[in-house]
Amino acid sequence: MNTVKESILDYLEISDLSGDTKLIADIAGLDVARRLLLHFDSLPLSIQSIKNMNSLIIRYLSERYTAVNFTKREILKISQEIGRNPRETRRLLKQREKKIK
Repeated sequence: MNTVKESILDYLEISDLSGDTKLIADIAGLDVARRLLLHFDSLPLSIQSIKNMNSLIIRYLSERYTAVNFTKREILKISQEIGRNPRETRRLLKQREKKIK
């Protein structure tokens, strides 16, 4: 059973949208924008930064980098890749080692 809000959103077109909602519809599709409007209407949303998802970064490092020791150059390359500074990268690589053991 459709709610009134769902029935109204059935008529939604990209031209009805503006700002971030339009950007979401352009990138993810109008259906995603509809679902966000249906469930989060007027709620300010904040999209989490990938580089701040430590558990995700650690899993990525675990799969991609199997070595235990890295040169300074390798640490710098990895740091640029994951958007972290070299100190944080070393810390994440150590956490990755704990997960591997």
